[in-house]
Amino acid sequence: TTAIAMAAALGASHAEIYSDVDGVYSADPRVAEDARHLPELTYDEMGRMAAAGAKVLHAKAVELARDAGIAIRARSTFRPGKETHVHDAAAPARTPRAVVGARGLAEIALPRRAFTGALALLAEAGLDVPFSATGDRVALALRPAHAPDWPALRRALEEAHEARIMDARGTVTIVGGGRAPVAAAVEELVPGVTLECAEGEVRLRMDDASVDDAVRVLHARLVGGEDPPA
Repeated sequence: TTAIAMAAALGASHAEIYSDVDGVYSADPRVAEDARHLPELTYDEMGRMAAAGAKVLHAKAVELARDAGIAIRARSTFRPGKETHVHDAAAPARTPRAVVGARGLAEIALPRRAFTGALALLAEAGLDVPFSATGDRVALALRPAHAPDWPALRRALEEAHEARIMDARGTVTIVGGGRAPVAAAVEELVPGVTLECAEGEVRLRMDDASVDDAVRVLHARLVGGEDPPA
């Protein structure tokens, strides 16, 4: 994120990010053996993957790059050759691009009447947390490790804002592809889980012990398979 901010301040056209991996993959290669290297991504695709838990680039870095029109080239320090190029001219995929798992989340449910106060509390803690609202209930998930003082924040949410909090939760996010066919495939492969559909992604919520298995099954069908849903 600092590198992208510096590139923007210097008026650079692109920023090269070197790490121990040669770019971004369609899933965590340590989880899904059939993960594919992605040579090119749009800002939106990379931003959604980063927000969902992909670890190569930070979501804020992608946001800064998009706003400043800076292309990102993610490369390996040790194995030159491959890279992932994130830029505005990249063609968006019509089929699912990636399956991203995240574990160790705290899942929070609270009444809608308490949401405004809870949101202010989260903002004060420096947390910008995506949420979903259904009827009179609001649901959101966050990483306790990202909260400056999670025990105090948890107590405030439970005592002042009527929050119910479940630990050891996880998400699996499918980035790209049509929402209806992806959701149908998910329901067939991982039935009964909570589904959230938004533009450009479908997200499942589950116990974090099930995340890796779900990533492998969904990636094999939606991304690694020969005929993924459009």
